[in-house]
Amino acid sequence: MRRLAAEAGAGGSHIILEDRATSTLESAKLCTAIMRRHGWTSAIVVTDGYHLPRSLMAFRAFGAEVRGSASGGGSPTSLGRTQWTLTILREGAAYCWYAARLATGRVRTT
Repeated sequence: MRRLAAEAGAGGSHIILEDRATSTLESAKLCTAIMRRHGWTSAIVVTDGYHLPRSLMAFRAFGAEVRGSASGGGSPTSLGRTQWTLTILREGAAYCWYAARLATGRVRTT
């Protein structure tokens, strides 16, 4: 991601990495903590289109004002029909799992 940001024109001092998370939910928690330390309240989350709804839900649960932008990857054309179907099913299940965990307070958002 750092390389992609740099190739898109972001200078080295403008790139802040979060490199500890092992899940989207954990990444959202750690990234929003970084945002708070810098006094930032909003961000644009860039990820594959199928992953965007879950990512936005996670970031919003931790208090970030976020908008989403779908990257070019992960389309039915690039993944193939079978992989696309499996990906959508997985994302649907993961979205429900995150929503349930957040709604029941199983994830600390403060």
